[in-house]
Amino acid sequence: ASPRQATSASARPRQSETAILESYMHRAQEFESARNYSRAVLEMREALKTYPNNADCHRYLASLYFKAGQATMAKVHAKRALDLRPGDEVTQSMYAKLQQSIPKAATGSATKSATTKGGAPSKGGKPPVKGKPEDRGGGFLGGLFGGKKK
Repeated sequence: ASPRQATSASARPRQSETAILESYMHRAQEFESARNYSRAVLEMREALKTYPNNADCHRYLASLYFKAGQATMAKVHAKRALDLRPGDEVTQSMYAKLQQSIPKAATGSATKSATTKGGAPSKGGKPPVKGKPEDRGGGFLGGLFGGKKK
């Protein structure tokens, strides 16, 4: 194999990757111009499934999430874009704005611990059945399955 063939063979995957990414971005831009941010976000998420380490995709997805009102997701993707390309000034300024717009508490876990009204942890099962044990066997088929014994 000549050096000429080796360079053209290695350039082809890069060219096709660029063309594929451009098609994803073009479709996302069309959705964005129609203010259909959810479809634009889906388009870029599809691009990231194929090319998860592309900083441009993460940066553009961050801007789409921000426009869609999902600042926390925007911050996640802006951070990922910065991890992939630390010197990108556009992403740095976007990330700085997102840092200011999102309170520190909102970036943490939004899950609440499972507690009852009294502050005690819940067991996660059915609520306790009230009444005497011998009274709980009635009903439609209660007598058939361990109802009252006389």
